[in-house]
Amino acid sequence: MLKDKVLDILINGKGYVSGQAISNSLGITRSAVWKEINKLRKEGYIIDSVTNKGYKIVNEPDVLNVPEIKKHTSSKTIASELEVYQQLDSTNTYLKNISHTGINDGYAVIADELTKGKGRNGRSFSAAKGKGVWTSVFLRPKIDIEQISVITVYTAVAVCNALERLCGKRPQIKWTNDIIMGNKKVCGILTEASVQTDTLTLDYVILGIGVNLTQDESDFPEDVQNVATSVKMQTGKTFSRSACAAAIYNELDKMYRDGHFVADKAEIIRQYKNDICILGKKVRVIKNGEEKILTAKDIGDDGQLVVEDENGKVYMINSGEVSVRGMYGYVQ
Repeated sequence: MLKDKVLDILINGKGYVSGQAISNSLGITRSAVWKEINKLRKEGYIIDSVTNKGYKIVNEPDVLNVPEIKKHTSSKTIASELEVYQQLDSTNTYLKNISHTGINDGYAVIADELTKGKGRNGRSFSAAKGKGVWTSVFLRPKIDIEQISVITVYTAVAVCNALERLCGKRPQIKWTNDIIMGNKKVCGILTEASVQTDTLTLDYVILGIGVNLTQDESDFPEDVQNVATSVKMQTGKTFSRSACAAAIYNELDKMYRDGHFVADKAEIIRQYKNDICILGKKVRVIKNGEEKILTAKDIGDDGQLVVEDENGKVYMINSGEVSVRGMYGYVQ
């Protein structure tokens, strides 16, 4: 998109950038440059223009576009290729639909608004326009199919790292894939995989990440206000969606590069265990409609939840088998 190319030049320019320099760089007329500058102004960018000096961005709105996100990224694999949309039904669904086109490892998509955001077990979630980071990342990890569950562990720790870096407050994790602030959900993670049925090998994995960033309580539907929160509600501060998305991509990239999870698995599991908010607590474990009250004891080597029943029997449960609920609220 020509507008984004002009924006990229302005963002990376030092001081004022002349209209002629932009014209020469993009092979367009000065009049065309002016038209693209005006488009950016309509989006909320405040762009100063001075005769014989050129253009300079003096204030930036909280908009999602490739140049704004790339301004904050240092990643090599994750989001090295990035698409930004005003609206999608689901970023996970979008990547599934284009998975056959040969997209590369680390390809990412982000949307300003989702109309059918996907959660676990087919549940939907609120993904309001301009209020959060709704993104999915396409991976072709070179791992055994039995290790799929640990991908969510890596992702959860990466998101906690990113949000801590962004706002200075470290979230917690409600096993297995909900990120918590103030005992309420601030982010959800949905990991979906495609497996070759004939060889039982992993084809690809899609990481869906939805962060509530700038909502106030009134922005959430009444039926989720008691369990949902936002980074703004927990910190009293407003943060850029582009900076948040970039922080997530950067932290994932530190753990994953070109098909391999390069971060030390034992260290990631240790951090995941430190961030889990339900260990030592009674939880309701729901499987196939049957509910049991168990005690969450530990995290296994691949991210399984170690639980103990009332008779002292200890066993592991996998994320795909059950739902875990707090006894006295969302996580308590």
